[in-house]
Amino acid sequence: MNPMDRSIFYAINRGPDGLDGFLSIFSVGINSWFLRVPLLVLFIGLLWVAGKFRRAAVLAILAWPLTDFTCSLLKKSIEFHRPWVDLTDTIYRWGKVGGSLSGTASSHAGNMAAVATTFWLCLGPKWGIPWAVVALLTGWSRVYGGHHFPSQVLFGWLVGTGIALLVHFVAKKIIASRSPEVPAPELP
Repeated sequence: MNPMDRSIFYAINRGPDGLDGFLSIFSVGINSWFLRVPLLVLFIGLLWVAGKFRRAAVLAILAWPLTDFTCSLLKKSIEFHRPWVDLTDTIYRWGKVGGSLSGTASSHAGNMAAVATTFWLCLGPKWGIPWAVVALLTGWSRVYGGHHFPSQVLFGWLVGTGIALLVHFVAKKIIASRSPEVPAPELP
């Protein structure tokens, strides 16, 4: 582990305890119906509106599991310790999750980066910035909770952004390849 990664980890992980409740929403909140229901309502609403909002919802729902799968594959293929293995004085918040060698790329951070990138590409900054803030807070919470090193969060963000860009590019190619008799909607 490089010294800068360790220093940044300690600075975030040793942050004020008063942030536990707020940051837990971004780290483990998706496990509760308190967040799942509003996200499901948002997704259904975006599908209902049609046009670029429907496209954003469909591409985000494709990018999210592809990112999650890629991060999981990386965790199984490239073994990196989670913080509690290398740093015995790690502050654990919200319990230990995952195996000790499954910290390669943060799936949580990657998934939110995929959604943020997709919304930014399809709907512009008005929708992209709030989701980018969610992605940043999710990454921060994973370090604060002792689940990942900053480099693992950064790797997750890069994976999520890359997958979202790939999904967006492939969607544009598919739309462009449609037969000329059927006019295809433009992707931004």
